Amino acid sequence: MQNAIAVLQDASRKMEARVVGLAQAITAAIQNGLHEGLRPYLDRACIAANSLSDPSERGRAQVEAGRALTAYGDLSAAATAFRAALSAFSEAQTQGIPMQAVARRASMTSLRRVTM
Repeated sequence: MQNAIAVLQDASRKMEARVVGLAQAITAAIQNGLHEGLRPYLDRACIAANSLSDPSERGRAQVEAGRALTAYGDLSAAATAFRAALSAFSEAQTQGIPMQAVARRASMTSLRRVTM
């Protein structure tokens, strides 16, 4: 886990990518039966998602944090994260910031533009 955290926190990557990657790593760990010691990393991902300045990036990071919280079993915190994501997406739409959503397929490299 420490090596995965070191890779995800590499300074050369975008902050949003690091937060989303950390949340996805936590979700994968939980799905593989590793529950112990993940709460501090989960809290770190949630705090980092809240601190992003771009509302579109903040919304995407909050969605991933909400998914990780759901997998962890903290449904009230997950609901709060999903509400924050909706609020961030609404803010992005109001400001005219283009939003992209990750297509949930076998390949996580494809993005699709969301138009409203």
